[in-house]
Amino acid sequence: MKYLDRITEKYEGTLGEAFQKKQQRRISAICDSAIGSRVLDVGCSQGIASVLLARAGYEVIGVDYEEESIAYARNYLEKEDEKTRANLEFVRADFLSYDFGSQQFDTVVMTELLEHVDEPDAFVAKASSLLAQDGRVIVSVPFGINDWPDHKRTYYLTEIYQSLAECFSVTKIEYMDDWILLLATNSHHAQIVNLDTKTFADAEEAFFRIERSLRDSLNDVKPKLQDLRKSLPALRERAADYKDQVQQQKEDIARLQVLLAAQEEELRKKTEVLQSRRQTARHLVRHYSSNPIVRLALRLRRAVMGSRVTKGEK
Repeated sequence: MKYLDRITEKYEGTLGEAFQKKQQRRISAICDSAIGSRVLDVGCSQGIASVLLARAGYEVIGVDYEEESIAYARNYLEKEDEKTRANLEFVRADFLSYDFGSQQFDTVVMTELLEHVDEPDAFVAKASSLLAQDGRVIVSVPFGINDWPDHKRTYYLTEIYQSLAECFSVTKIEYMDDWILLLATNSHHAQIVNLDTKTFADAEEAFFRIERSLRDSLNDVKPKLQDLRKSLPALRERAADYKDQVQQQKEDIARLQVLLAAQEEELRKKTEVLQSRRQTARHLVRHYSSNPIVRLALRLRRAVMGSRVTKGEK
């Protein structure tokens, strides 16, 4: 089964206000972190970040392997003004094998991507080859366990940091809701964020916030669960009553169907008898109407009946 990231729908609020607020915070932070003039959005999905960057004046290429996502992104782009459309191109391609030629980018965006792929280090290495000197890489991944069906790995701090540090210098680490956002550069003059005590303390604080939120959610659910448990016997009793009622209704319907069938059969037989009598009557009328004696008797009968009517009037 294919699981598509419906990021634009989340951003627009189609999938609910809670999704919308979180995604808007994250995507705003991503777009605010772009530098230079040319941006490559790898794994652009439905394209909302690419569109927002193009609106801001960046020249953007959005790349995604999923045909349905690129089709959605292109359709979404058609609603934009001419300048935004001119700034943005969506490409359906495998990022690792796609030939960008001699193109270089001031910013490479890889958000909500590395947890989905089998070779995250290969993606980081290719991003490095496409980044202009003193450029910036923007990466975000879910922080901690996120049991989405097509996630290949769980990221905390050290693995994603070390993956980027193979090719770049990490300059910023930020925690937002359930995500970790990292900025990195190939500049030789950047101020590097090291994995020191403060960095781990920040990670622990972020983990505490997530754990606290989960605990609070569990605490909110517990009273509701207890209420459900208390009401379960009554619900089962009502269900049994409904089951008996449904069975009784089924039996009543079956009896009515039998009665209806019998009445339909009786009606059919009576209709056949009536039709037979009508045919017999028509036959007798045709047979006797040609007999002179019968015709004379009918005339005499009409005359007698007419005479009676006349006397009655007098």
